[in-house]
Amino acid sequence: MLPYLLNIAYSSASKPAHTMALDRLKSVAQHVAGTGPPPHPFDPLSNAEIEKAVSIIRSAHGKLFYNAVTLREPPKKQMLKWLENSSSTPRPTRVADVVALAPGGAVFDGLVDLESGKITKWEKLEGVQPLVSTPFLGLRPISLIKSDHHGGSPDRGTCLQKRSQSHSAVRSEWYSSGGYAQGLLRS
Repeated sequence: MLPYLLNIAYSSASKPAHTMALDRLKSVAQHVAGTGPPPHPFDPLSNAEIEKAVSIIRSAHGKLFYNAVTLREPPKKQMLKWLENSSSTPRPTRVADVVALAPGGAVFDGLVDLESGKITKWEKLEGVQPLVSTPFLGLRPISLIKSDHHGGSPDRGTCLQKRSQSHSAVRSEWYSSGGYAQGLLRS
């Protein structure tokens, strides 16, 4: 989120901050709902795209636990060609990169072409274990947000102290904020 906030500070001369914030809010709502213009090739997968990828894999491989369903970025050559002339070059295909666990503990790595609706890669990984995320540990997420601290940017310690938590009891997870199509993350 920091690059987005910094961009607002630098871009405020050309567009009022409240207008940029409203544009970003509309963009996020469209992204989550899977409506609106096609996403920029680097935007994270929408909820609809994630559900589609999971549905395709479930149809082919049954019930699995999903450790990660993320965007596989397009190849650099394809992306550069599209960036040079996006009006006449086909938009890069959106591909979901999936890490899934079978009930017996086997780990699978797969790719799903979201346009064709086909699994293009499905591989059982031997001798590996995926990263363990919060839901697998049964942890309760807590939010460390600005509203936790009146008037300014809170530090992590203040927020944790307020909730009677120690630093060693907390695991941080970071997620992309998206917004590439609106140019909010570009300098």
